[in-house]
Amino acid sequence: MLSDHEMACHATFLSDPIFGKSLSEDPAELLPILMFEPARLFAAKDTKTGSVHELRTETLVSGGFRRLSGPAWAVATVPGWSVQRSDKTLMLREPDGEVIARGETEVNPYWISVAEDLGYTFVLHGYPLGIRLPPGKTAESYTLTERSAEIGVARQNGLLVGGLIEWKGEMHDAVNWTLLPRGAFGMPFPVAYVPMWNFLPHGGPQSFGFSQFNSDGYLPTARGLVANLTATDLDLDRPDESSYADQGVAGYRNGGSSRERQFFESWASDIRRAGGLVVMVGIREMPAGPGIGFDAVRIARDVAKEAWIARVPLAGTR
Repeated sequence: MLSDHEMACHATFLSDPIFGKSLSEDPAELLPILMFEPARLFAAKDTKTGSVHELRTETLVSGGFRRLSGPAWAVATVPGWSVQRSDKTLMLREPDGEVIARGETEVNPYWISVAEDLGYTFVLHGYPLGIRLPPGKTAESYTLTERSAEIGVARQNGLLVGGLIEWKGEMHDAVNWTLLPRGAFGMPFPVAYVPMWNFLPHGGPQSFGFSQFNSDGYLPTARGLVANLTATDLDLDRPDESSYADQGVAGYRNGGSSRERQFFESWASDIRRAGGLVVMVGIREMPAGPGIGFDAVRIARDVAKEAWIARVPLAGTR
């Protein structure tokens, strides 16, 4: 789904040799560059023309990004879009707040300083971009020449887009999903706490019949929203949308440590047994995890009280 916004990213400057000698001599060599490389493509065929398009690339182009297909890159500002960070996470956000691309990387403090001084960064989105390690390659064996050639492949295939994006610095809204077991906050189903920005482009949680959390135990069932569960993913989808690209609302991909993967498997099994889960949608980050202190527990309860909630059925169940 297009809600799969997690991808490899890299923060660098225009002077990086990966962009070639001619670019490294550009007087704007200190322009901060933020590169996003997705793990997979989403292809769609135009039934009228027969041409094949990459959905995520076309979404960016329609939003104001320019396709960088020639030897010279035309740099243009994309109004309304922004780049924000949270710790090691960098995010590209649409004007309505939706996160289109997000990745973790070590960021040089000098890069952040330049981005803050300029007030913008040049964002590149493409496939491939020389960030992800190809099969059989290591960081040492993946040469600069090979990485640079991948950018050329993306450009030739029309899969490289870019734009000057406003730098907004530190992000204070919730960024991460939090998965909680059955019984959390008194809920009779497994719980997923989802950042609000996932729902804002779709009218907010209230447009799906969510209600604000309260202590009387009222738990509505979401309208026009189902959960699709695989061995590794949970997607919240709108099944009534005819367009595949419009179905996705939010998605979670199981990754991280062995302990996190084991929890996801147990949590997902409980969702299958229950036929659904409780989705909580909020603005603040939800503190969670084994061993959190009393202050964090108190904050978590406050965050829950501000959230919108609904039971979301598993696809194929009611």
